[in-house]
Amino acid sequence: MFLKILNRVHQFSKMEICSYCLMSNHYHLLIRTRSIPLSSVMRRINKSYTDYFNEKYEVRGHLFEKRFFSNPVYDDYGLLEVSRYIHMNPVDAKISSTPQNYYWSSYKYFFSPYIKQPNFFTSNPIVSSFPGESIHAKKGTYCQWLERAYRLDSLNKKNDLEQ
Repeated sequence: MFLKILNRVHQFSKMEICSYCLMSNHYHLLIRTRSIPLSSVMRRINKSYTDYFNEKYEVRGHLFEKRFFSNPVYDDYGLLEVSRYIHMNPVDAKISSTPQNYYWSSYKYFFSPYIKQPNFFTSNPIVSSFPGESIHAKKGTYCQWLERAYRLDSLNKKNDLEQ
């Protein structure tokens, strides 16, 4: 239902999501808005999902504890790092051994480029930084980069703990 809500909000606001990951108690969105303020987009997403949840489970009240957290992304490197963080969240949480095995993430649109993407999703801002003759080749290069960067980051963290 959350993905359906993202599609409805996209129709209203033309926001684009470059990476997402839905977890059991929170979610991550790398979102780009143009004409409508981010706070309006997030209010619509959170209210729509809260209304759905409250009706389905016959409860009342707030679903999300706090206001959404956001940080602007200023450059391509920042965009890639945020996307990597989002896609690796289920691995870090030990819910999945690899990002491609976690269904509730946009990583599948990069890893298996023939899966139909929802209207709200765009990989272009992410993959435009990578070489390749086609969008599929660029997505493959992104996946290779993500896995290498994650392994290197994990190795650095392990070395820091050992010192």
